[in-house]
This record gives sequence, structure tokens and C-alpha cells, in this order.
Amino acid sequence: MKLISLLYIIFIFQFTQVNSQVYNFGNVTVGELSDDKNKGASAKIIYKKIKYLYGEVFEVHLRIKIYNSEGFRYAKWEIPYKYVRSLKAATYNLVNNEVVVSEVSKEGIFKEKVTKDFQIKKVAFPNVREGSVLEIKYRIKDILVNSIYVQNYIPIDLFIAEIRNPSYHELKIRENPYVKMPLTMENVNGKIIFKGKNIPALKNEKHVGNIDNHCGQLLIYTDYYFSSWEKIIEFLYHYEWFGKQLRKGNDFFKKDVDYLIATESDSLEKAKIIYKFVKNRMLWNKKKGLKSKGLKKAYKEREGNIADINLMLIAMLNYAGLKANAMVISSKENGWILYPSIYDFDAVIAALEINDKIYLLDASNENGGFGEIPINFNNGNALVIYDNGTTLNYSTMTKDLSKNKNLVTAILDLENLEAIGTVSSQKTKYFAWKFRDLYKNRNESSYQKKIESTGLLKIDNIKKVDINNLNKPVVVSYDYILEDYIEEINGKFYLEPLLFFGKKENDFNKENRIYPIDLEFPYQETYVIHIDIPEGYKVENLPENKNLEIEYKLGSLLFQIKNTEKQIQVLFKIAINKAVILPQYYNSLFELFRQYSVISNSKIVLSKK
Repeated sequence: MKLISLLYIIFIFQFTQVNSQVYNFGNVTVGELSDDKNKGASAKIIYKKIKYLYGEVFEVHLRIKIYNSEGFRYAKWEIPYKYVRSLKAATYNLVNNEVVVSEVSKEGIFKEKVTKDFQIKKVAFPNVREGSVLEIKYRIKDILVNSIYVQNYIPIDLFIAEIRNPSYHELKIRENPYVKMPLTMENVNGKIIFKGKNIPALKNEKHVGNIDNHCGQLLIYTDYYFSSWEKIIEFLYHYEWFGKQLRKGNDFFKKDVDYLIATESDSLEKAKIIYKFVKNRMLWNKKKGLKSKGLKKAYKEREGNIADINLMLIAMLNYAGLKANAMVISSKENGWILYPSIYDFDAVIAALEINDKIYLLDASNENGGFGEIPINFNNGNALVIYDNGTTLNYSTMTKDLSKNKNLVTAILDLENLEAIGTVSSQKTKYFAWKFRDLYKNRNESSYQKKIESTGLLKIDNIKKVDINNLNKPVVVSYDYILEDYIEEINGKFYLEPLLFFGKKENDFNKENRIYPIDLEFPYQETYVIHIDIPEGYKVENLPENKNLEIEYKLGSLLFQIKNTEKQIQVLFKIAINKAVILPQYYNSLFELFRQYSVISNSKIVLSKK
């Protein structure tokens, strides 16, 4: 019994020592420097502490262990705040079993202007090597922080956040509901303290959308900043720069709208005319937001942010006798809507209702058609705000397929081992939008360089049809020469059935998936390819046909190939029917694109008759 008691005391003593270590700046230990248990990580955060006096002072203290050369990227640290105070940073190395300190000098700290209104501070740590420990501490005053990140792309041994509220408003702190972190919370002498050990690293995956949606965070609000939907809607509905703009006079645009729709009686056609007028008249200043500077002012200046333009569109549609309301949304870079907060929204568009159908309209972007919103706005649910102050929760995710149809011809030049032919592509919806964004105001050479980036492809005689007509698909055609396309082995000729449209490698090459796969929009790509068989040759072998559909009709792939006496005919079609696919269906998506790669690398074999 005495032995058990003694062991228990020793355990408690050791546990207390480990958990009571004080991480004062500069007290880096030999143990931290000699630690080489990287567990597969290039670096780790030994200690991350945040001290936040809400709305007033935000203090950060970080200690980072570098394990290998891949971790050297953390030797250049960025601080995304303008007014940084009390900054100190240093590198620690172990030399002859002693801790050697290299402080960051003034020359190692500099500012970088990112935009007109935003700058960051950069810190360059000196003498960084494998095994180094980096430490940085700084403070920002007069700052409102609504999110504290718990995770990073490297693991964290110990995370602490101490939050105090000097305001008389109630403070609400919540975790990201989509991510469960190993955190505990306690309230000590007016401080809300969150602690966590062994915080896992974020995973770097393709097609994630906004990684913040999947990152452990502490989200901080007060009732003053509208932490219920009712308060947010009431505020927006009555506020001068939003809802009141829609209830002001319309004298400044009345004559223009009357003229536009004078001879039109159909509601949908009226809406299209007004939408086109606003899009052509107004120049978007590339700024989002919910605040309008005033519709009359914006109309006169013919320029404004997204709120100016789309609130104006709503006002005009309503004046024309149509039913249009404001929809507040969150773009992908702003993240998913996690809890009721005015900060969850960063843009406003129009929701037009005609015959029980809702059309989402954004007149700020010059290349979007009627009923299309930017890809960046396909981000889950948003709120329609009705003129009586009620709301409708409505999805911004498009369900319509964007299509890219390609008709391709190929004549084989076996002597020069190349293919010569034509391509005609028809692009609808987001395929057309993206093409217009990239090439509408550029000459043919920019598109030529993009296509020829494959290296062995040369194109000429480019034609673009309806690139300025947003109501029609974009049609692009060109002639091509595909050099070194054919492989000759022992008198036989080998060629790939998808020409230069194949995917040599699977886009999804990881075994497992953590986060949802964001593929931007549902789509279908079709390739009809006719390859002429040279005189005196026959088809000796064709790849195998394939027809694959993954569960819940999330996607499909069809490959059919056949030959006549003079021609090989190929049909390839791939479809993704949802913009975002959950990780539990990753294996099926992986197989779909694996088959795409297999088909792309397969061979048609020709031989002499």
C-alpha cells in the first residue's frame, strides 16, 4: 500500500511539472532543442498562447520546433495585422549542449503592402537549421478579432487562449461546429481559458474550397454585433445604407426604366432587359460588402461596389412591377455561415421571383449571364430578406450542369508521327463564364499560349463566336498539329484515343480524404473524336469500352470506341453532378478519375494490312 502511494505521489509530481511549465519568452530548454521526435511533421508548434482583451488588445506568443529542411518555410513569418507592437523574435540552436540565441534584428522585420488598405509585417529568422526552435511574441492594440485559429498546417503540442471581456455586452465564444478539437474551457477570475494538447495539423488537400471551414477555431461575438438572425435582419432592413435604400424615391432612374420596358409585357423579359441595362451601365469597383454609398449617387457616377449595383437592380425590378428582394450571402473566401453574425455575410445579390421560381442575379460581374452568380458565391445557404422583414433560407449552390462539348477530327501522319486536325468546342454556363473571364478582352495569342502549354501541340486559325453574347454558349474552334503523338515499335503504331484531351495522372492521388471535395460547379465534358485510318493500315487493337456511374448519381464516365474501315470513332463523356462531394464518397470519385487516367494512357494499335 505504501509503495502504491509513493508511486502515485511521484506520478502526480511529474504530471504537475510537465503541465506547470512556464513558457516565458526566452526560456527555451535543451530538451526542446534536442527533441527529434517529429512524428512525420517537418515542424511543430511547441506552444501557442493567445491573450485577448476583447476589442482592445490581442497578444500572440508562439514557439516552433524545426525538424527538417521542409520546416524552414516557418523561418519567414507573416503577421497579418497593420499595427504590431512589442514585437520580439529569436532563433535558438543547441551548440555543445548549450542554448545559443540569435535575436531577430530590425533588418529582419519589414512591412509589405498587400493592398491600398492592408499591409502585413514579415519576420525573417536568422541562423535557422534542422533542430532550431523559433520564438515570436507580439501585441496589437485597438483590434476586433472574431476568430482565433486553434489549428495550423503543423501540429501543436500546447494551445492556450485567455479571453477577457471589458465590455458590458455578453461575450459568446463558440467552436467551429464542423470541427471537434481536444479543448477544455474554464472561467477563472473573469478570464475564459481554453486549453488543448496535441492539436492535429490541418491536411493539405486539393479542391478544398476555403480551408477555414475545416479549421478548428474559436468564434467570438457579443450581442452588440448582432448574434441572432432576427437582430441581423432587423438591422439590415432598417439601416440607411441597406434596406432604406430600397424604400427611397426612384426619380433618378424612373424615366430610363419606363423607356426600357415600354413595349414589353412579359415579366421574365422585363427582368432580362433591366438586368442587362444595369450590367452595361454600372462599373463594378471589384469590392464586395453590404453597404451602399447611396443608389442615386452610384447611378449618377455609374460605378459602385456589389451592394450599390445589386440593390439598384432590386429597386429597378420592383419599380417595374416585379418581385425582387435582397439576398445576403457569404462568398467562398469569407467561409461558410457558422453561427448568426453580421460578419458571416460579405455580399448582396438579387433574388427575383417569377411564377414561383427564384432567379439569383448579380449585375456586378460583366461575364455572368441572367440567372447566374459567380462561382465564388456557390457556398451553401444564404438569406433572402423580404420587404416585411421576414427571411428565407435559400441555397446558392447551382444544380445545373455546365457543359463543354468538343467535336474533334484527326488525320494521322505516320511518317512524321503526328496528328493534324480541327477542334470545335461549345461551352455553356460556368465554362463559358470562365472562358470570357480569361479571354474576352485578350487577343488570340493568349488563348494559343494556354492551349499550347502541353508542349507538343501547335494551334492556328482560332475563331471565337458569341464571346460577348451572354445569352448564348461560347463557341471556339481552331486547327492543330499534335507532334510526336504516335509511337512506332516494330512496324506498329501506337496512339492514345483522347489525343491531347486526356489526363495522364489522377487528380485525386491520395488514398484517404478528410475534407469535402469542392469541384466548383456540376459539369459535363464530352469529346467526340474522329480519327481517320491511313490508307493501307488496319486497327489491330482498341482499348476496352467503359461505363461507370458512382453512387447517388454523383458522377459518371462513359468511353466508347469503335472502328469502321476508314475511321476510328471515340466518344468520351465525364460528368460530376454535384459541386461539393462529401469525403465518404472519395473512393468512388478516386476510381472515376483513375479510369479517366487509364483511358487517357491506353493505346490504339495500327498495323499494315
